[in-house]
Formats: sequence, structure tokens, C-alpha cells
Amino acid sequence: MKPENDRYLSCGEFAKTVGTTKHTLFHYDEIGLFQPELIKENGYRCYSISQIDLFHVIELLKELNMPLKEIKAYLDNRDPKRFLALLKEENQLLDAHIRRLKEMKLWVNEQMRVIEEALSINVEEIQIVSFPKQYLYAAPLSAYDHYTLAKQISELIIKSKSGSFCSPYGIGASMKREAIEKKGYGCYEQVYFLMNHRPKRLSYTIREAGTYLCAYHVGSFDQAYRCYERLMQAVSKNGWRIDDRIYEDVLMDEIAVKGEDHYVLRLCVRKIEDESSLMEKQSIHDRHRKYEK
Repeated sequence: MKPENDRYLSCGEFAKTVGTTKHTLFHYDEIGLFQPELIKENGYRCYSISQIDLFHVIELLKELNMPLKEIKAYLDNRDPKRFLALLKEENQLLDAHIRRLKEMKLWVNEQMRVIEEALSINVEEIQIVSFPKQYLYAAPLSAYDHYTLAKQISELIIKSKSGSFCSPYGIGASMKREAIEKKGYGCYEQVYFLMNHRPKRLSYTIREAGTYLCAYHVGSFDQAYRCYERLMQAVSKNGWRIDDRIYEDVLMDEIAVKGEDHYVLRLCVRKIEDESSLMEKQSIHDRHRKYEK
């Protein structure tokens, strides 16, 4: 039979065995959560091998974000049914946490793509880009002054929090083509959050998939009129037919750059295809389908 002392581990030995610190064991002892099985006459704390499992239970519950006070209450009154109920509750919390992590990962990937686009732009070019269907969580504007704009943006942000979504873009705005043709820059009809995925708990409008003309602006919103002029000049020069709404998407704002002078805006308007172009695209599509068969 082993000597009596061999049944126990010193505080340091136990801490090393379970991967913690002596300070943590002292704290657990002070609050009555986890105490040594034996305290010698000289005050040394001693722990038994059988206490290792109990310590791991405490660490598991901590990983499930349970406060130490609740862990102690559970350990003082533990039984299989209560533990099962505890696990079910924690399972629901973990599912919610996993969903949130997936949403954040999606946002990170989309944000990287938006920043990469912003870093690769040529502000002198008008690009023709094929966009998929996107979604707008928008608020109409009844006036064009700075106070109304700030008020509507604030309300939009507050309401969006109930939808639990993250847009990779800054708050955008749209204008009617008619206003731009009359040099009414800043006469926005709405402000919006642009999303690549349909929001689950918010009303939304759809930005149709299609071919868009895109112009880019680096600088403050006050100077964005130059970009609108460049876009409209290109439309006139090339004889392009466009939709009646132009979107002002914010690719980079304070989250990525310091100061409005470094903001990156993307103006985009859907290009209306003429009938011959549509027939040509349909013919190419039909040939691809025939080839695939």
C-alpha cells in the first residue's frame, strides 16, 4: 500500500497537472468553489487525484461562459437532471453564438472584397460591371438639408439594429437622374444600407441584377459632384441608355481611413441594354445550354 502522502498532490503539483495556476486555486478556495481535500498542520494545501475530474467540470462550465457564482450554486446542488437542463440551455446559447460567428465571418469576407475593390480602382475610368441582385434597407428623405440627412441616417442606424445584420458598405444614398441632369447634386431621395444577402428581419427593396456603369471618387462628399459629372459625360458621349436612379455606395469611410478626404465612393447606375444586345446575350446563353446538354 502507498504511503498516505502519495494520495495527495501539492498545490503546485495539482496546478501543473490540470493546467492552471496556484493563484487560481487560491482564489477558488477563498470563494468556496473548489477547496483542497486536505490542509496540513503547516497550512499546505493538498489535492487528491479524484479532484481532477471536478476541476475539469469547473473549467468546462467556465468555457460555457457561466459565472463562478452560478458554477458554485450548481456544484452545491448538482444532480443528473439539473446537469441535463444546464447542457440544453448552454447548447442553445452555443447555437446562437455559432450563428453570430458565421455572420461575422461573412461580413469579414465581404468587407475584404469591398476594400480590395476600393484599393484597385482607377478614378479616371468608367467601369462596366455585372452586379448580382442586391438589397437595400432604405429610408426616404423629405428634405435635402444636413439636419434632415443626419436625422434620417441616425434613425436608419437605430432601426437596423433590430435586424442583426452587418453591411460591408457605409451608408449610401441615391438620387434621381433628373436631379443630376439639373445639377441638383446632394438632392438625395433616400439613404440606405446596401447588402449582398437578403435581410431576415427587416423590410427591404431590391437593387436589380444587371450591367452597371461605375465611376469612383476619392475624397469628401462635397466634391463628389465631379464624379457625377464625369459619369454623365461618359453616358452622353457613348450614347448609353441608363436607369433613372443613380446609387452612391460608400466603399471606404472612417472604419478604414482617417478623414473624409480619403473616403472612396462608387457611383453606379444600371445600363439599359438595347434589344439587339439582349438578343445576342440570349443567343449566347442558348448556345451554352445546348453545348452543356
